Amino acid sequence: MRWRSLDESRPPVVTFWYRESPVDMVASAPGYRVSSEDPPWRRPGAVRIELDGRGRLVRVDAPVGRGTPADTTASVDVNALFRAAGLAWTDFEPIPPPTTAPAGAGDRRLAFRGLDRSAPPNPVDVEIVTFEGRLVSFVQDVGGGARDGEAATRDPSRRMTASIQGALRPTLYLAALLLGAWLARRNVRAGRGDTKRASRVASGAFVLRLLVWLLSGHHTLGSLTEQLTAVLAWGLYDFVFVWISYVAIEPSVRRRWPRVLTSWMRLLDGRIDDARVGRELLIGCLVGTAISLAVAGHQAAPAWLGAPPGRPDNVGFVEDELMSLLGVRQELGQLFLLFRSQLLVVMAFVVILVVALVVLGPQRLPELARTLGKAMAELRRQTNDVMEEFQLQAMLDDEQPRRPAKPTPPPVPPTPAKPESGDA
Repeated sequence: MRWRSLDESRPPVVTFWYRESPVDMVASAPGYRVSSEDPPWRRPGAVRIELDGRGRLVRVDAPVGRGTPADTTASVDVNALFRAAGLAWTDFEPIPPPTTAPAGAGDRRLAFRGLDRSAPPNPVDVEIVTFEGRLVSFVQDVGGGARDGEAATRDPSRRMTASIQGALRPTLYLAALLLGAWLARRNVRAGRGDTKRASRVASGAFVLRLLVWLLSGHHTLGSLTEQLTAVLAWGLYDFVFVWISYVAIEPSVRRRWPRVLTSWMRLLDGRIDDARVGRELLIGCLVGTAISLAVAGHQAAPAWLGAPPGRPDNVGFVEDELMSLLGVRQELGQLFLLFRSQLLVVMAFVVILVVALVVLGPQRLPELARTLGKAMAELRRQTNDVMEEFQLQAMLDDEQPRRPAKPTPPPVPPTPAKPESGDA
């Protein structure tokens, strides 16, 4: 029942977008997955439309170029735009347009402010931009919110997720690649590297990269050669990374924990019907199911206790994706992408662990782990404090309007001096 209010909320929690372009839409590598922002939509002749969960219009972007012929018979029906957005034009009043023009600004700009009947306390600003009789932009701004992605930068949790993904993950991969290359070279020169099975695992990572592109990429005839070249290059990167990591960690794992690799080697050798392989696969499925149930319980626990339910993506530093709504092909591509990402992340962590064992030794490693644990706990505590401070400040900025500065009182004129009395 509590989640039903999200269906009525403005701005919407989930939006559906549609795009079209006069040229092929080629997204960025390596996924080549077209999104609301990728490739850029500001090309003249392109159209981008956003709807909420009830099919109400949220945003329209249709930039035009200066060379576009004018349509003197065309006119923008403002009332029709308001009806498509689920708003009543009679509830709005014209206001001066903002000083900053939205993207794709034209020669005429209109701005309105009013209330949404479904949520009266929240004021809604509507901006409409036209160019020579054509609609260029229609933007809703609820409660003085941000435009053009600024809301994402104001969200502390999203900023933290973006920072971790943009800084920590590349650093981890680079450190694992350099340390793994050093350790793999050492193992190969000593004759300890299992290069045969390393090639099989690396080939699996290469195939996963190709499957992700085939299933979730937006393929166009004009960009097929470029896409295939880039995907093969990224696939070779995955192959090299996994091969180096496997050769670097396999001898140490086999020497210290030989039973861990027994079923793994039988699986790589093609012995799928082996009883030990089946047992390990069953245990893995049970552990994965238990983790999924724990995540579901974590999300449902507030509702069970009578509190408002938490965010659906509140399971750690994860990206908010709704690939299942795009069809089976996109969902399979997302699953293969998760398999590929987890394979590389796990191998990177294991490489760093094995290098620490080789360099520091097993005696000093527990002390180092305790030190790192304390540092991570302190970092997480400080991060939570900063995020709470940002959220509190954002709530205060949204709820309390800024008070105008008190006018400076005019200066008091000097009192004229009294004439001195004297005898004539």
